[in-house]
Amino acid sequence: MKQKIISEPATREDLGKTEKTLRQEMQETEKRLRQEMQEIRKELRKDIEVSAEMVKFDTRRAIDDSKIELEAKMTQFKDVILTAIDPLLRELEERRQEREIGADQYYKVRQQLENHDPRLTKLEHA
Repeated sequence: MKQKIISEPATREDLGKTEKTLRQEMQETEKRLRQEMQEIRKELRKDIEVSAEMVKFDTRRAIDDSKIELEAKMTQFKDVILTAIDPLLRELEERRQEREIGADQYYKVRQQLENHDPRLTKLEHA
């Protein structure tokens, strides 16, 4: 707004015009500021949405990486356990076989001992 330099005192009409002009300027400024604020809000919302998507993506990727790492560690742990258990299982199988053989040998010896008396009697009568 251009200002005029007047040396006369202001009248009520002059003050009314000035007030009206100032009110219009304030309303225009307020309207412009509201529009700018609305645009800034929209931009912020977009930025927040993009940031949220990036966080989701990063979180998913971190979870996936953690899953892969955990699976690898579990596989490694399983391999260590199975490697350690293998000789023990072999030894248990050998012992089971030895017990079976020993039980069979014991049964045969026991049978021979039980049949010993009739054999002796048969030999004595012959």
